[in-house]
Amino acid sequence: MNLILIGFKSSGKSTIGKILSEKMKKSFFDIDRLIEQNYNGLSYFEIYQKEGENRFRELEKKAIFSLENIKNGLIATGGGTLLDPHNQTFLKSIGEFIYLYVEKDLLRKRIEKERVPSFLQNNFSKTFRERNSIYQKCADHVLDISEMDIETSIDEILSVLNGK
Repeated sequence: MNLILIGFKSSGKSTIGKILSEKMKKSFFDIDRLIEQNYNGLSYFEIYQKEGENRFRELEKKAIFSLENIKNGLIATGGGTLLDPHNQTFLKSIGEFIYLYVEKDLLRKRIEKERVPSFLQNNFSKTFRERNSIYQKCADHVLDISEMDIETSIDEILSVLNGK
């Protein structure tokens, strides 16, 4: 079974996913890193800035659909991956969604420290509401990790997956 971590930018999907995949002995796939590998070494942010959102989403979809035959993986999605209903349907067909929920104000503080697309800076509350709704709708499991460190978050995920 594949596990798919979903959630807002800076919620910890990549960091938690990498450690969790090692503990669970699953292959780790980070959608943003897959996009970067296929695009001349630029970061996902640089690709987004250079090519624009539409082209970035095309590259993202290509990276996602390249995982079609993955059987025992842990996939960290990008914050906007589930904006596309085709991505939602495809990913749901290959795995189980775990939504790493982080409280809005905490996310805003994390994001303010990073280089991010302007829509996140200018319309953060609206973007958070819209994406949270999508994540909630798609999630098989919702975990509020707002007050948890990385290890506690991982323990909580493992506990939920083990039915505790």
